[in-house]
Amino acid sequence: MFELLVTTGLGYAIGSVPSAAWLARLKGKAIFDIGSGSMGAMNTARNVGWTLGILVLVADTGKGVFATSLARRMASLTETDGLAALAFALTAGVGAVAGHAWSMFAGFKGGKALATTFGVALPVYPLAALYALIVLVGLILLSRRVVLASVITALCYPFVVLATLWRQGHPQDTMFSVFTSVMIISSIVLIKHIPDLRRGEERLF
Repeated sequence: MFELLVTTGLGYAIGSVPSAAWLARLKGKAIFDIGSGSMGAMNTARNVGWTLGILVLVADTGKGVFATSLARRMASLTETDGLAALAFALTAGVGAVAGHAWSMFAGFKGGKALATTFGVALPVYPLAALYALIVLVGLILLSRRVVLASVITALCYPFVVLATLWRQGHPQDTMFSVFTSVMIISSIVLIKHIPDLRRGEERLF
């Protein structure tokens, strides 16, 4: 239990790194005072510049990758394997997404955590992450509404992951552990989109 608290805390600290806020500051802007007020790649791209927006996307994805990869490394160093090792990565991933959503370095404000969610998945269940990304991009192209596409994808995401793991033949305890953590992650993403839903949709193009 203590180890899982440690990995969750490390994940939260990594996820809390306010990439968008720091990069926007280079342009003399406060990310929380412009556009949607979200610390994310899309808000950065729209209101600071697409170059910095792409950098934020890479950085936020990298936070998720780093958190879960570091947790898996910790598991190997402590000779933890199997389901316990997976728990290290999953708790770190949940922590990273929560950290990005409510950063301790930015007054517990943050972004919607889509990129960080994708990054968390890459070292643990990459094929499911790819399928979810395809769903998100497809919905954006069809609807031209980022918020709507993101909310639908977040709702579908746990079931996309579950179906992918089932097709790959993973044990039931593994699928249950991953599904539970992904449900928490999806809930965070949905909570962070509530203000945008209340404010109204923004078209991408």
